Amino acid sequence: DWVKFMQWSRKLPGRLHSVWLYPCFPRETAGIQGYTAFPVVEPHGLAKQMKLFAENKVRSFMFCGAYDTVVDFWASLKFQDNAEADADAMIREFYQRYYGAAAKPMEEFFNGIETAGDAAERLDEASSWDIAGTDARMAEWQTLIDEAAKLAQDEPAKSRVANVRDNLWAEMLKGKLRGLVDQCLPLGH
Repeated sequence: DWVKFMQWSRKLPGRLHSVWLYPCFPRETAGIQGYTAFPVVEPHGLAKQMKLFAENKVRSFMFCGAYDTVVDFWASLKFQDNAEADADAMIREFYQRYYGAAAKPMEEFFNGIETAGDAAERLDEASSWDIAGTDARMAEWQTLIDEAAKLAQDEPAKSRVANVRDNLWAEMLKGKLRGLVDQCLPLGH
């Protein structure tokens, strides 16, 4: 997609004022194909994307689908507003303000998923769990979620951590378990 965008940008410099973004990948594709995709968490990637869009004078965005996490939704809006902002500082501020006392383990949790997902390219079920959702990473993320739940004693941080644990993390555990079951069952089960 970036190759095509850059080709169009070179052909029509300064004239691509609006673009469609599809944050529904790979979740939507996975749902249609019947598997649980490794989640997309990309606040740092969104900062880079919005900077590139700003450099090419894109001024508006239309979204098809939704981001997997509130940090990505927040990052897409913040970096649309200020593409030159210090991404690390702004993302860290998000975690501090949104998760309170649980900011550090939640930031590590999401940064870990972002890094692992980037390495796997999140293209299919196998790469989602064999490469990104390794046993060691899943154990580390479980520890971080448990630590965040202990630290988040006040509302709304307590509910926000619980939401991640009960939805995103639970879905990740389900996806990992399905991958393990599929490896154990013979073909055509």
